[in-house]
This record gives sequence, structure tokens and C-alpha cells, in this order.
Amino acid sequence: MSFVKQLLELPGGYYYIKHAMRSIKLSALFILLSSLHAFSFNQDSAAKQIDQQVKLIDSLQHRYTVITLNGESLLHQAFDHGSEVSAWFLNDTLVKIIESIGVSYANLEREYYYVKQRFVYARHSEWNYAEKIDSLEGFVGWDYDKPMSKGFEASEYYVSHKGVTTVQLFYEGKPLVDKITYRPFTDPAQHGRLIEFFENYYHNLDMNNQLQGNWKSGDQIWHISGIDIKQTLGNTHTFGTVIVLDSMVTLKTTDSNKKQKFRIIAVDNEMLELENQKDKTILKLTRYDGQDRI
Repeated sequence: MSFVKQLLELPGGYYYIKHAMRSIKLSALFILLSSLHAFSFNQDSAAKQIDQQVKLIDSLQHRYTVITLNGESLLHQAFDHGSEVSAWFLNDTLVKIIESIGVSYANLEREYYYVKQRFVYARHSEWNYAEKIDSLEGFVGWDYDKPMSKGFEASEYYVSHKGVTTVQLFYEGKPLVDKITYRPFTDPAQHGRLIEFFENYYHNLDMNNQLQGNWKSGDQIWHISGIDIKQTLGNTHTFGTVIVLDSMVTLKTTDSNKKQKFRIIAVDNEMLELENQKDKTILKLTRYDGQDRI
């Protein structure tokens, strides 16, 4: 597949070809296109095509709408140095998800790429902290002040042909702690949940943005940050997540999985009015400028 065809497969591809012709000298473009000839189908050529698509996606990152959220609620796990998950959208279409995870011994990064809403590639990287070595006791911990070194990288190519998807795996180095299993590192179930979540979040982005911050109704205070919510009533704090779907808001507590569903009646910069879907009572909250944090 030629570079132009790969470009056309991305959302807004025609737009980028049009403007690339304006900004790149014609002679240089001709050399670039000539060097990327079409491949007949086989595993190696398909992987090379995916490499070109991945490079193209990364080269357009300044044009994306990027959503970055705390990873603990999305990955259902707390990590020593925290985590975050980012989704990249181009013209309303998901093209990339990045998980950044901080563990005690390394920073882990997982990148997932999509072309025409099809999952094509994943890259899993591990950047390790330097070891602290005592002359008498040997290893005593990790040195967080020294530069990190790349310890491991795995690439997964998801190649589809005639309705069948196969996975090509390439490894460089070895994970410091986890045993290498020579199988895909991508968890299909978790990956599917992330795609569904971010597509919903993006299509309700305006409402999600409006809900951010502190809200108050009498003695009840809500603090919303991303999808995380802290509800305070007196000295009692309840933590959970908030999910928006069209005009509905679902609050789910972390400890009990208890759910509350509300219909959004009205919202602006100063006021939020909700209808409880269980008893149809109305909850009116006003913007609160306190310093509550999750």
C-alpha cells in the first residue's frame, strides 16, 4: 500500500494530502512516494505497512483532540507512582490510546494504534530506574535521581486478511520483573473496555467538561476530576466514578459498587440541576469555589 493510500485511510486524509502538497516541495514528495511501493500480501509486508501507518499517526499528533485521565479508575489498579490514560481523536475518530504507568522499578508505557477503527498495532515499553548498590549489602533499592534506561519493548502487529486476524510479535530486551511469555501483552477484554469508554467520553466531551470542579447543595459537596468523584457529607467522604451518557449521569461508588442515576435537567457555569431516576427527586447544586480535592 502506498504512502498516499495509507494517508487516505486516516480520518481527514484528503485534507492532509492537500495541505502537504502546499508545504512540501514537489520533488521531495515524489522521492518519498517513490520509495514506498505497494507490497503483495504477506506477513512481513503487512507489518511494514502498519509501521508506515503508525509513523503517520504520530506525525499528526499536533492535530488531535487528546483526552487524558487518571488511570486508576480506568485500569482498576493503583500503582506506586500513579498512572494516566490518554486517547487521541482525529475528526471524531479514535486513532491512539496510551497507558502510562509508574511502578516502583520502572515506567511502563502501552500504546495502541487504530486505522479506520481497526486495531492494528500495540507497543509495550519499559524504562527502568537505576539500581542502588551498596558495597556491603548489595542492592538496596532504586535510584530515582539518575536517568532511566530502556529495558524492554514489545511490538504487536494485528494483521487482518480475508476476515482472519493474526498477531506478529517482536521483542527487544526482557522485562525486569514480569516473566516474558512470548504472547501478546494486550488484554483484549480491558482493551475493548477502554475503547468503548473513551469513545463515549469523547462524544459527551462538552458535558464532561462542564461537570468538572466543585459543586455544593446544602451540606453535600461534590468534587469531580475527570471521571473521579468525591462526595462529602459532613465528615463522611465517598469516592467513586461519574459516567455521562447523553443526558444521563451515573455515579458509582468505589467500595460498594452502588450506583445512582440522574437525568441532567440543566447545567451551566454556575448551576447543575439533576433528577434522581430512582425517586424522581430534584437535586440542585451550585458551583463551589472551595479547595476540595480527590
